[in-house]
This record gives sequence, structure tokens and C-alpha cells, in this order.
Amino acid sequence: MGENLPLIEVVDEIGSTNAEMKRRGREGAPHGAALRARVQTAGRGQRTHVWASPAGGLYLSVLLRPDVSATALPALPVACAMGAMGALREAGCPGVRLKWPNDIVVGGRKLAGVLTELAMSDEGAFAVCGIGVNIETPELPASDGALAPLPATGLRDALAPGASCPDLDALADAIRDGILKSVEGWSAADRWNRKYPSPDSSAQQTSSAEVDRWIKDPVRGGAEGPLAPLLAAYNASLAFIGTRVRVITIEGEELVCGLFLGVDGYGHALVSHDGGIVDTYDAVDVCIRPA
Repeated sequence: MGENLPLIEVVDEIGSTNAEMKRRGREGAPHGAALRARVQTAGRGQRTHVWASPAGGLYLSVLLRPDVSATALPALPVACAMGAMGALREAGCPGVRLKWPNDIVVGGRKLAGVLTELAMSDEGAFAVCGIGVNIETPELPASDGALAPLPATGLRDALAPGASCPDLDALADAIRDGILKSVEGWSAADRWNRKYPSPDSSAQQTSSAEVDRWIKDPVRGGAEGPLAPLLAAYNASLAFIGTRVRVITIEGEELVCGLFLGVDGYGHALVSHDGGIVDTYDAVDVCIRPA
């Protein structure tokens, strides 16, 4: 895939690679265009959290113009995160998983953050996927925008025994390719679903029958929602699934402790507690931590 793409531009320092790529997207930059910075001075993560971006890490943004319906767009961040995760696995880090909704962790420690943002131009909607990867383990805990701290790690410490840390240019190319391949696979599934819609494709919320299916089979789950084409693979990639977790508000208040069943087709976390009650949670409002 990489031979048909523009070269990844590398700059020494920038405020935010995502902000710059959104500006370029409005000016007509093509699908797959990418920018990497050696240092970011205003990097951002989920919930407007500041992503520390010192020299030595990988800070990359990729412009995306996927051919999908508007109703499918909420799944784009998941498609991007799964592509980046796959690239990190192939780079020698087989233990990487996704922490709901789309942080990348190893052994419960945050290795990378992924932020996918939608924007508009005269040509229509486009998106920018930004990823920041720790190469060395940071001294301070990481964050996903919530008050509850999150342990951090670096790629060098997370590699499998005998694996060597790739140089940043090669890693950036691999991550961009992984993101683009994942997005194209998801786009193709959406085009197929538009051409051959299922009878229940108009469902708009998690039904009690879907929750019942989750209790019996939390990996497959229901078929409704924008995440449906990615759902099985997404849930198979999630950290903490099938284990007890704490559901914590962004302000740091613990709401419940229960069994993390996975995610439904609308991106909501499903947590079973108090003898089998299943509640759904939106990533805008809460985060999860291992109990």
C-alpha cells in the first residue's frame, strides 16, 4: 500500500500534528497524507487532555477520506485504533490491546493514545487520525482524560524478547499503512451493507435481546450499530474484557465495580454487576480501570 502514498512529512517541532493536518485537509490534501513531528508543543488526547510529546516519541497524524455513510462514521476511531494496534503487534509488540474506547495498552499500561477527529471541507467530510506512541517509558503516569491515573509504558520496554525497536520512520510508515488498511476494510464492509442492508439495520439502541446475547456470548454480541462490521474483532482486542473493572466518572467518582462484558454496536461499554444487572456506559462520561 505504501508505494502509492505520499511520503510522510517530518517536522522538528509543531503545536499539534492533528491541527495542522485538519488545516491541510480543508485545503484539499489527499487521503493518506501524513505528518510526523519530532516534538509537539500542544499535543492533545481524548477529552482535550494534553498529550505530553517530548523528543524521542512518535507523533503522527494521517488524513482520511473514507467512502462510508454518515451513519457509519462513529466507528472510524475504532477502525483507526485497530489498524494502529495491528501495526504495533507486527513491529514486535504482540501483547498490545485496546483499552476502551481506543487507547493502546500493554499489560494494562498505556503505550499509545489515538485521537480521530472529523472535519469539513469544500469536498465534504474528512477525518484526521493522530497517534502518539511512547518509545521510552514516561516517568509520570499516563492519562486518558480522566482524573484516575493510568500506568504508562514505552515500546522499548514492551517489545517481545529478542525484538529490536524499529526506527521512527519505519514505525510511522507501518502505522500509517495499518490504519489505512483497517479503514479500507471497514469502508468495504459499509459499502456492502449499504448495497445489501439487513432487515434490522434501522435499530437505534441496544435492545434487551442484544444484552441477553452479550451475557451468553460477549465476544460476538449484537449485530446492530455502526460498529457492527468491527464488533467481533474489536471485542477480541479489548483489554480487561471478562474481568472485573471499576467504572469511574471523568471527575474521578467510582460508579460501580463489575464484570466487563465488552462493547455493543454503538460503542457503549457493557458492565454486569449486582447479580447480573447489565448497564451501558458512554466513553464521553466514564472510563474503566481494572478492579
